[in-house]
Amino acid sequence: MKKAALFIDNSNFYHSLKDSRRLPFPPKDYDKLLAKLSEQFGFELKEIVLYDALKDISKEPTQYAAQQNFLSGIRNLAPKWRIQVKTRKLKYRKVDKVLLPIEKGVDVSLAIDAVKAALAKDFDTIIILSGMQTLHLWQSSYALIT
Repeated sequence: MKKAALFIDNSNFYHSLKDSRRLPFPPKDYDKLLAKLSEQFGFELKEIVLYDALKDISKEPTQYAAQQNFLSGIRNLAPKWRIQVKTRKLKYRKVDKVLLPIEKGVDVSLAIDAVKAALAKDFDTIIILSGMQTLHLWQSSYALIT
């Protein structure tokens, strides 16, 4: 069985699901997705990292609570899956008197960790999940970085 690391950009994945009207996608659905990836492609998911931008409780209290509940559910998958959650604070920008959330740096953190994992050569495959259209499987034998 091939050893794999999975890096999930949760915000991009969420928006892809939202755009395709496939929400909600609770932690139990992540569990099913991980099982399907393992089973269908023959991966042993040795490391799973979910990246997310944390909402500000003072600016979005309802969304913050829902996000914390979701992330708690993801962390509860840990007995079955080797999963961790990495977060950055969501930034906010005022546009026409409206505060808009701006995600900064999550994708960069994910990319850096994925490259580090590829360079360490601890895995046969690196998987980046960033949206339904952007599921990339990078086989180490085809990697540009050696």
